[in-house]
Amino acid sequence: MTRQTRGLTALVSLIALVFTITACGDKKQETSAPAGGDIQNYGQKAEVLEAALREDPNNVGTLVQLGNTYYDWGQSEIESKGEMAQPVPKWSKAVGYYNQALVINPNDVNVRVDMANLMHFMGRGDEAIAEYRKAISIDPKHPQARTNLIVTLADAKQDYKGAVEAYEDLIKAIPEAGNDLALKAEVQKYRDAMKGAPK
Repeated sequence: MTRQTRGLTALVSLIALVFTITACGDKKQETSAPAGGDIQNYGQKAEVLEAALREDPNNVGTLVQLGNTYYDWGQSEIESKGEMAQPVPKWSKAVGYYNQALVINPNDVNVRVDMANLMHFMGRGDEAIAEYRKAISIDPKHPQARTNLIVTLADAKQDYKGAVEAYEDLIKAIPEAGNDLALKAEVQKYRDAMKGAPK
């Protein structure tokens, strides 16, 4: 299971469905998780990568690998510690490394969406939405950028109208996305919420 398939918000089932960035399309510079998700191994891995980065500060591959490592490390803390986990410092580091990589290679949509996912998880909804929209402007047919935008609009902002509009844009850009029954059902909940909203 890749790091993007694990959900952390109240919309667990849908988030689990849509946070699958590296599972399709072009695979970005990917690192495998340490055996058994051992947190100490993440620390060792980060040390090695950070030493490599000091030697070559503009190495995009190393920056992305560091982002991935801290992303996975935070996720591993959640899996091992449950509610006692404090993944935000690690995810903040991941966002920093992803951001550095994007300064050098701003068109890497997968890295941008991974960064936006973490922003969503950390409660930085406005930033996540902006990054998903940047990703869509680069690749209008990127399914995860579009789907995650829908979820974040609804979950982080309670912008059900915006989420429904984003869903309609998804169907226009990628008609086969209309076959996703779980997403369709979730969007129907957004429509129902709009009907029940005070005028």
